[in-house]
Amino acid sequence: MNDFIAKLLDHKQPMEITPERTSVVMINLKTARLLCGRNIETGDKLTDKDKKVLEIREALWKEGLGYSYFSGIMCYLVLLEQLGQIFNPSTTQENAIYKVLKTYNNVANSDENYTLVGLRNALAHNGGLVSKSDNYPKKFVLSLEESNKVVELPQENWDNNYSNKSEDCNTIIYVNNFINLVEDIFRRVKEDAINGSLTSIDEQEIKSRFTVING
Repeated sequence: MNDFIAKLLDHKQPMEITPERTSVVMINLKTARLLCGRNIETGDKLTDKDKKVLEIREALWKEGLGYSYFSGIMCYLVLLEQLGQIFNPSTTQENAIYKVLKTYNNVANSDENYTLVGLRNALAHNGGLVSKSDNYPKKFVLSLEESNKVVELPQENWDNNYSNKSEDCNTIIYVNNFINLVEDIFRRVKEDAINGSLTSIDEQEIKSRFTVING
Protein backbone atom coordinates (compact mmCIF):
# COMPACT_ATOMS: atom_id res chain seq x y z
CA MET A 1 0.00 0.00 0.00
CA ASN A 2 2.85 2.40 0.82
CA ASP A 3 4.25 1.92 -2.69
CA PHE A 4 0.84 2.69 -4.17
CA ILE A 5 0.50 5.86 -2.05
CA ALA A 6 4.00 6.96 -3.07
CA LYS A 7 2.99 6.68 -6.72
CA LEU A 8 -0.33 8.43 -6.08
CA LEU A 9 1.49 11.47 -4.63
CA ASP A 10 4.46 11.52 -7.02
CA HIS A 11 4.79 14.32 -9.56
CA LYS A 12 5.90 11.73 -12.11
CA GLN A 13 2.74 10.51 -13.79
CA PRO A 14 1.17 8.24 -14.99
CA MET A 15 1.49 6.23 -11.80
CA GLU A 16 0.81 2.91 -13.58
CA ILE A 17 1.47 1.89 -17.17
CA THR A 18 -0.87 -1.08 -17.76
CA PRO A 19 -3.45 0.36 -17.81
CA GLU A 20 -2.11 3.91 -17.95
CA ARG A 21 -3.43 5.38 -14.71
CA THR A 22 -2.93 8.95 -13.51
CA SER A 23 -3.42 10.42 -10.05
CA VAL A 24 -6.17 13.05 -9.96
CA VAL A 25 -4.53 14.42 -6.82
CA MET A 26 -1.41 15.25 -8.82
CA ILE A 27 -3.38 16.57 -11.80
CA ASN A 28 -5.07 18.97 -9.40
CA LEU A 29 -1.84 19.95 -7.63
CA LYS A 30 0.05 20.56 -10.87
CA THR A 31 -2.85 22.69 -12.15
CA ALA A 32 -2.79 24.73 -8.93
CA ARG A 33 0.94 25.27 -9.29
CA LEU A 34 0.65 26.33 -12.91
CA LEU A 35 -2.19 28.78 -12.29
CA CYS A 36 -0.46 30.27 -9.25
CA GLY A 37 2.93 30.61 -10.93
CA ARG A 38 4.81 27.85 -9.14
CA ASN A 39 7.26 25.22 -10.34
CA ILE A 40 4.99 22.38 -11.46
CA GLU A 41 7.21 19.63 -10.06
CA THR A 42 8.27 21.18 -6.73
CA GLY A 43 5.77 23.91 -5.87
CA ASP A 44 8.60 26.40 -5.37
CA LYS A 45 8.38 29.97 -6.63
CA LEU A 46 9.36 30.35 -10.27
CA THR A 47 12.89 31.21 -11.33
CA ASP A 48 14.33 32.09 -14.73
CA LYS A 49 14.91 28.36 -15.29
CA ASP A 50 11.14 27.73 -15.43
CA LYS A 51 10.89 29.00 -19.00
CA LYS A 52 7.89 26.92 -20.10
CA VAL A 53 5.75 27.91 -17.14
CA LEU A 54 6.79 31.55 -17.50
CA GLU A 55 5.75 31.46 -21.15
CA ILE A 56 2.35 30.06 -20.19
CA ARG A 57 1.97 32.70 -17.48
CA GLU A 58 2.79 35.42 -20.02
CA ALA A 59 0.18 34.00 -22.39
CA LEU A 60 -2.41 34.04 -19.59
CA TRP A 61 -1.71 37.71 -18.95
CA LYS A 62 -2.08 38.52 -22.64
CA GLU A 63 -5.48 36.80 -22.65
CA GLY A 64 -6.63 38.84 -19.67
CA LEU A 65 -6.24 35.91 -17.28
CA GLY A 66 -3.60 37.43 -15.05
CA TYR A 67 -5.70 36.58 -12.03
CA SER A 68 -5.51 32.87 -12.75
CA TYR A 69 -4.37 32.36 -9.15
CA PHE A 70 -8.08 32.81 -8.31
CA SER A 71 -8.74 29.39 -9.86
CA GLY A 72 -5.42 28.08 -8.60
CA ILE A 73 -6.42 28.74 -5.00
CA MET A 74 -9.57 26.70 -5.59
CA CYS A 75 -7.39 23.83 -6.80
CA TYR A 76 -5.22 24.09 -3.70
CA LEU A 77 -8.33 23.94 -1.50
CA VAL A 78 -9.57 20.90 -3.41
CA LEU A 79 -6.16 19.31 -2.77
CA LEU A 80 -6.67 19.73 0.98
CA GLU A 81 -10.10 18.18 0.61
CA GLN A 82 -8.68 15.22 -1.32
CA LEU A 83 -6.02 14.61 1.32
CA GLY A 84 -8.63 14.78 4.07
CA GLN A 85 -10.82 12.25 2.27
CA ILE A 86 -8.01 9.79 1.50
CA PHE A 87 -6.06 9.74 4.77
CA ASN A 88 -7.08 9.01 8.35
CA PRO A 89 -10.71 8.36 7.36
CA SER A 90 -13.12 9.50 10.05
CA THR A 91 -16.35 7.89 11.17
CA THR A 92 -17.78 11.35 11.84
CA GLN A 93 -18.95 14.00 9.38
CA GLU A 94 -15.94 16.22 10.09
CA ASN A 95 -15.09 18.48 7.16
CA ALA A 96 -12.15 17.00 5.21
CA ILE A 97 -10.34 20.32 4.80
CA TYR A 98 -10.74 21.20 8.46
CA LYS A 99 -9.49 17.75 9.48
CA VAL A 100 -6.24 18.20 7.54
CA LEU A 101 -5.73 21.76 8.75
CA LYS A 102 -6.41 20.79 12.36
CA THR A 103 -3.58 18.26 12.15
CA TYR A 104 -1.02 20.13 10.06
CA ASN A 105 -1.70 23.86 10.41
CA ASN A 106 -0.14 24.90 13.71
CA VAL A 107 -2.28 27.87 14.67
CA ALA A 108 -3.54 28.78 18.12
CA ASN A 109 -6.84 30.12 16.78
CA SER A 110 -8.99 27.47 15.05
CA ASP A 111 -10.98 30.28 13.41
CA GLU A 112 -8.25 30.42 10.74
CA ASN A 113 -8.95 26.82 9.75
CA TYR A 114 -12.72 27.35 9.69
CA THR A 115 -12.14 30.48 7.60
CA LEU A 116 -10.25 28.51 4.94
CA VAL A 117 -13.15 26.05 4.79
CA GLY A 118 -15.41 29.07 4.24
CA LEU A 119 -13.17 30.27 1.40
CA ARG A 120 -13.49 26.87 -0.27
CA ASN A 121 -17.28 27.07 0.01
CA ALA A 122 -17.36 30.59 -1.41
CA LEU A 123 -15.25 29.65 -4.43
CA ALA A 124 -16.81 26.23 -5.05
CA HIS A 125 -20.48 27.04 -4.51
CA ASN A 126 -20.67 30.65 -5.67
CA GLY A 127 -17.59 31.14 -7.83
CA GLY A 128 -16.87 34.25 -5.81
CA LEU A 129 -15.47 35.63 -2.59
CA VAL A 130 -18.54 35.70 -0.36
CA SER A 131 -19.52 32.88 1.96
CA LYS A 132 -23.03 33.75 3.08
CA SER A 133 -23.47 31.48 6.07
CA ASP A 134 -25.92 32.09 8.88
CA ASN A 135 -23.19 31.36 11.43
CA TYR A 136 -19.97 32.59 9.80
CA PRO A 137 -20.68 34.92 6.85
CA LYS A 138 -17.47 36.15 5.24
CA LYS A 139 -16.37 38.65 2.61
CA PHE A 140 -12.95 37.58 1.39
CA VAL A 141 -10.10 39.60 -0.09
CA LEU A 142 -7.20 37.85 -1.83
CA SER A 143 -4.02 39.80 -1.17
CA LEU A 144 -0.63 39.45 -2.88
CA GLU A 145 0.99 41.67 -0.25
CA GLU A 146 3.69 40.30 2.03
CA SER A 147 2.61 39.36 5.54
CA ASN A 148 3.47 36.97 8.35
CA LYS A 149 -0.11 35.71 8.32
CA VAL A 150 -2.14 33.36 6.15
CA VAL A 151 -5.50 34.71 7.29
CA GLU A 152 -6.34 38.12 8.73
CA LEU A 153 -9.70 37.92 10.44
CA PRO A 154 -12.06 40.91 10.19
CA GLN A 155 -12.15 43.58 12.85
CA GLU A 156 -15.94 43.44 12.68
CA ASN A 157 -18.14 40.50 11.73
CA TRP A 158 -19.87 40.99 8.40
CA ASP A 159 -23.64 41.26 8.80
CA ASN A 160 -24.63 39.55 5.51
CA ASN A 161 -25.54 42.99 4.14
CA TYR A 162 -24.12 43.55 0.65
CA SER A 163 -24.49 47.31 1.08
CA ASN A 164 -21.98 47.18 3.92
CA LYS A 165 -18.69 48.14 2.23
CA SER A 166 -16.63 48.60 5.38
CA GLU A 167 -13.13 47.21 4.98
CA ASP A 168 -13.22 46.31 8.66
CA CYS A 169 -15.55 43.46 7.69
CA ASN A 170 -13.15 41.95 5.14
CA THR A 171 -11.40 38.64 5.75
CA ILE A 172 -7.98 38.82 4.07
CA ILE A 173 -6.24 35.77 2.63
CA TYR A 174 -2.54 36.33 1.94
CA VAL A 175 -2.15 34.30 -1.24
CA ASN A 176 1.57 33.50 -1.16
CA ASN A 177 1.45 32.40 2.46
CA PHE A 178 -1.64 30.30 1.80
CA ILE A 179 0.10 28.54 -1.09
CA ASN A 180 3.20 27.95 1.03
CA LEU A 181 1.01 26.49 3.77
CA VAL A 182 -0.73 24.03 1.44
CA GLU A 183 2.54 23.01 -0.22
CA ASP A 184 4.05 22.36 3.22
CA ILE A 185 1.00 20.34 4.27
CA PHE A 186 1.19 18.27 1.10
CA ARG A 187 4.86 17.47 1.69
CA ARG A 188 4.23 16.47 5.30
CA VAL A 189 1.17 14.36 4.49
CA LYS A 190 3.11 12.62 1.73
CA GLU A 191 6.01 11.88 4.06
CA ASP A 192 3.73 10.61 6.84
CA ALA A 193 1.69 8.48 4.44
CA ILE A 194 4.72 6.83 2.86
CA ASN A 195 6.22 6.19 6.30
CA GLY A 196 3.02 4.46 7.36
CA SER A 197 2.07 7.08 9.96
CA LEU A 198 -1.33 7.63 8.33
CA THR A 199 -4.13 5.24 7.59
CA SER A 200 -6.00 5.53 4.31
CA ILE A 201 -9.15 4.39 2.62
CA ASP A 202 -9.06 1.17 0.59
CA GLU A 203 -6.79 1.09 -2.48
CA GLN A 204 -9.68 0.19 -4.78
CA GLU A 205 -11.68 3.15 -3.49
CA ILE A 206 -8.72 5.44 -4.10
CA LYS A 207 -8.39 4.12 -7.65
CA SER A 208 -12.09 4.71 -8.32
CA ARG A 209 -12.30 8.18 -6.78
CA PHE A 210 -8.85 9.70 -7.17
CA THR A 211 -7.33 8.27 -10.37
CA VAL A 212 -8.22 8.22 -14.05
CA ILE A 213 -7.31 5.72 -16.76
CA ASN A 214 -5.96 7.41 -19.87
CA GLY A 215 -7.06 6.47 -23.35
